[in-house]
Amino acid sequence: MCHWGPARGSVGAGTGAVAGGLAGGVGTASAVLPDGSTVAALAVVNAAGSVLDPRDATLAGARYGLPGEFDHLLPPTPDEAAAWNPEKAPSFNTTIGIVATDRTLTKAQCGKLAAVAHDGLARAIRPAHTMTDGDTIFGLATCARPAPRRDTFQDVLAAAADVFSRAVADAVLSATGRPDAPAYLDVFPSALRSRP
Repeated sequence: MCHWGPARGSVGAGTGAVAGGLAGGVGTASAVLPDGSTVAALAVVNAAGSVLDPRDATLAGARYGLPGEFDHLLPPTPDEAAAWNPEKAPSFNTTIGIVATDRTLTKAQCGKLAAVAHDGLARAIRPAHTMTDGDTIFGLATCARPAPRRDTFQDVLAAAADVFSRAVADAVLSATGRPDAPAYLDVFPSALRSRP
């Protein structure tokens, strides 16, 4: 499963959000692990940092996509990438989100889940956690499945970082452009290989 639940893009808390000069918004992603555990993330991306890979202007979080998830995207042409020079971002920004699993976790394990999801945020937004960002991620466990073994919990943690990176990319791809913050594909139309 790739995306779940709530509306995505420039809705709710994502209305008016900005991500390094591009339109930000609400994004989701999830993964089912080989043992059947589910890990999911919801991100509201309003970041001072860039969501683009500095080498080729691809969405940094898309590199953690599941097979087929971001296959409709290509690196933008070098001309489009070179032309993108956004105005300085607003001085205060916050990317907030949730990462959850259906496993039974302790309070400490939920804290670790959220901490590792911050690694996913930092993979997808650069720089992250600046003095003007209030980046916050909450870790949740639904307790629908038993507590994981130590090795299984490591897999849940690794997935937490990946799904949060993917949720950031989904938020930016789902966002609607506006005059002060264009959509990713409005700025980089050559990045679209085909409709998903």
